[in-house]
Amino acid sequence: MDKLNKPNSLALLAALALTPIGFAQSKGSPVKQFETPTAVIAIYIDAAPGIQLAEEMLLQLRAEHPSKLMIRAAPYQSAEDAHETEDHPVMGHTSLQAWNLEHLTQRSLARPMSEAIQINGYGILRSYRDGIVETGTPSGLLPLEEISCGQSKMRFLYLADGQIGPTMRNFVQLSFQWIGNTTQADAECLATKIGFKDLTPADLAISSDPLFALDTHYPRFNRFIAPAYDEAEGSTQPSKKTGPDFACLGIVHRQSLDCVTIKEMPQ
Repeated sequence: MDKLNKPNSLALLAALALTPIGFAQSKGSPVKQFETPTAVIAIYIDAAPGIQLAEEMLLQLRAEHPSKLMIRAAPYQSAEDAHETEDHPVMGHTSLQAWNLEHLTQRSLARPMSEAIQINGYGILRSYRDGIVETGTPSGLLPLEEISCGQSKMRFLYLADGQIGPTMRNFVQLSFQWIGNTTQADAECLATKIGFKDLTPADLAISSDPLFALDTHYPRFNRFIAPAYDEAEGSTQPSKKTGPDFACLGIVHRQSLDCVTIKEMPQ
């Protein structure tokens, strides 16, 4: 999927121009906001970024953007941590060596943060402090943390922002890890359950590997999950996967879900 997201120098300037308010310290207002026709992502800085604060910010965004189907509110304690994590697409790494450098930087900067996410009728609350992760579900929403489809469990990993094409059209990328005997039908089941065809422009990625090591829109260090980072650190070879990756492409609106298998792993 990185073939969709390789920024050039002009694209980098355009991406930075999308966030003129930058990462200046403030409380009670976003320090970065990203929008598509169906989604809004807001980043905050706060001294105590707990789950309750994230949920309050989510409710505020819902009131301000009642037509949005996908909302993410993410308060960070550290502006440097927020910048390094949220602006990872700007780095545009192309190798596992580069991934390692970015991963070590993000891991060393990781400070307390939380996020509240709503995707149609599903939602999740997550917080991180001193290596401890707490999760929950926003009031009135179905749990997004894990969704059952066929014989598979679809584990929510991340919701990121991005741009695509010469006009830098904004889109969002949803990342899930599949666990179990997953098929193409299961990938389409997940897309149906989260109402993916209504979330365009968007991109849904489903992988057996929670690192998403070569994906430029996925954080190098996802503090909310615990994959085998020790195996990836220092490695120059792609991690071993247990099956195919799936992508449901909704960059432009289509009548069908248009989920396609993008990589079949060797048997």
